[in-house]
Amino acid sequence: MDQNQITIRSIEPKDASAFNALKKTIEAESPYMLYDKDENQATDAQQETFIERVTSPNSPNNLFVLDFHGELVGFIALMGSQLNKKKHSREIAMGVLKSHTGKGLGKRLLSHAISFAKETGLTRLELTVISENMPAIGLYETIGFKLEGTKKCSIRIGERLLDERCYGLVF
Repeated sequence: MDQNQITIRSIEPKDASAFNALKKTIEAESPYMLYDKDENQATDAQQETFIERVTSPNSPNNLFVLDFHGELVGFIALMGSQLNKKKHSREIAMGVLKSHTGKGLGKRLLSHAISFAKETGLTRLELTVISENMPAIGLYETIGFKLEGTKKCSIRIGERLLDERCYGLVF
């Protein structure tokens, strides 16, 4: 697969079914996503409503997808607030299909999000990551995110309690 064949674009309401399937597949493949396998019961219609809200002109949120010849293979969401004191910042959530990991796509998504943030006047991006997810931690630190704190035992995977690391990037 040629990386140049994958484009990053804003999500559209017509992507609802494909996006719903993408999220559910990523959640089933990775123990590090917030939802467990089969826990996310969102319907395609609910995803379409969500996408319409995210893409509305006054929304503080943005959602970009990796498009490989019409197939969605990853996403990055920038979730914000309407509150004046928080408008400068977005929280990031992202995922890439397992079949497409290790190809630099996560880095492309983050670079796109950072460029978008700078172009639109944002000054901060933040995220959390489970402490044992070393590939993601390596990526975030390579991009320039700084560790700002740790939430002890905040995530349960099976019987294990794991820490979440809080990262921020200020520009």
